[in-house]
Amino acid sequence: MAGTIVGVELDLTHPLAYGYRRSELAVIRTGEMVLPASPDPFENVAHYQDPPRLSGWISPENQRRLAGQPAVIASRMGRGVVIQLLDDPNFRAYFYGSNRLFLNAIFLSGLIDSTSAPDSWR
Repeated sequence: MAGTIVGVELDLTHPLAYGYRRSELAVIRTGEMVLPASPDPFENVAHYQDPPRLSGWISPENQRRLAGQPAVIASRMGRGVVIQLLDDPNFRAYFYGSNRLFLNAIFLSGLIDSTSAPDSWR
């Protein structure tokens, strides 16, 4: 999957998506790993589209494996925040679409609160 351009859907209400006007974002896959979704839906900041491929080659099996899985997870842990960005947001310093995610992770991570789904969702 490395080198393939894939689409993600951002949660525009999340602090890490600040400044994005559209929920669709193209990112470059830099590996084969897939993150397991967080049980807290508010921690899953971005998901891969279904189908995820926008450009390049990706096997049908990997497309199924990636579709709908989280691309960005932000979780409160203790007094800090753990932000998991599955793909390199600053890939070779020329793919600018995801740079804002990286900068928001640095400067706006303090705005991320610990959340949980209402009991009625369980």
